[in-house]
Amino acid sequence: MSSPLTMHAASAWRGRKLWRNVHLWLGLILGFWLSLIGLTGALLVFFYELEEVVHPQLFTVSPNPEGQAAYKPLQRIVEAAESALPDGASSGFAYYPRTDSGAYWFFYEVPVAGKDAADEWHVFVDPYSASVLGAWQSKLHDDWVPREFFMFVFSLHDALLLPWEVGGILVGVIAVLCLVSALVGVGLWWPGSRRWRQALRFKRNPSAERFVFDLHSLSGIYLAPVLLSLLISGIYFNLPDQFFWVVRQFSADTLNRYEVKSIIPEKEAKSIGIEQAMLVAQARYPEGRPDWLYMPTRPDDAYTICFKEVSTVSHFADRSCVVIDQYRGQTLHVTAPGAGSGGNTFVSWQWSLHSGQAFGLPGRILVLLSGLSLPILFITGVVRWQHKRRAARATERRRASANVIAL
Repeated sequence: MSSPLTMHAASAWRGRKLWRNVHLWLGLILGFWLSLIGLTGALLVFFYELEEVVHPQLFTVSPNPEGQAAYKPLQRIVEAAESALPDGASSGFAYYPRTDSGAYWFFYEVPVAGKDAADEWHVFVDPYSASVLGAWQSKLHDDWVPREFFMFVFSLHDALLLPWEVGGILVGVIAVLCLVSALVGVGLWWPGSRRWRQALRFKRNPSAERFVFDLHSLSGIYLAPVLLSLLISGIYFNLPDQFFWVVRQFSADTLNRYEVKSIIPEKEAKSIGIEQAMLVAQARYPEGRPDWLYMPTRPDDAYTICFKEVSTVSHFADRSCVVIDQYRGQTLHVTAPGAGSGGNTFVSWQWSLHSGQAFGLPGRILVLLSGLSLPILFITGVVRWQHKRRAARATERRRASANVIAL
């Protein structure tokens, strides 16, 4: 008769085997796609700097000693960008000049006559002269993939080159399942109280099988904090409704700034304009440098202006976003570490963690290494699986031979 201790050990072994299979099959099924997402994410860590190197005539200008003080009015900059495109073009997003030698980078949609579709254009404007440096067609309405290299990489990273309605959700589901696999992997690796030193280093003079095992487990463990944060923030970007539902279970008043809307006046009213919206936002963060500009494209949209280098917010994550009513000029919401509830603070960290901006250059390098590590984890996982399959077949052959001899 089995003792309770023996039964407990057998149950624990079966439970561990179950979780090992969960980790294995999620890794085998999703590992290639996660590796692709990781490699493209690693490439995008420094995409802006790389664009400046590849297209210096569009991204860089001769700096003025007065810096931002010498910029032309923002409304004039916007009008210059619009003049480079056909009538009806609308911009919902722009990058503010990254440095005093940088240019404005506008993203436009240009409607196609007779079709419910639009071409995507990028326009670059010198902030000191308000002159257009150039414009390119990033993606025509009937293109399958963007024409510009880094926009192609973004599309591959965000949605696997599929329409966002399908690919974005698919990538989000991959992130959820890989998060489960990663947590299970950490649990399977977790050493006993007296085995930490052994568990955190490569074995000396290992066999090929042991080296593969150590490479798989240690590369995953040492980068686990970054990988887990990347997967969670990936869910935030690709499955925002589900992400915010979960966060609101712990912090009910958490807001999604993309859902914050302007109040449409009862009587006809004009938008305050990007110039006035910038003044409202800068009054809140006068020490920060504007980075992202979101312009309203629908009647109930709001202006959103994001700042970087806001050291008063956090020493680690220096990004803050201000959402402004496009008619009244009132601040509707602020996304920043420490602003509002714990849920809002948690949400405000997601972009900074995903991009590595949270910890400056070291953080970006860690995200780069984490993206590059995903193919290593996938390949070593497959090789380890093959090793175990060969070992299992060898064991079966020995048993079969022993049974033949016994007969």
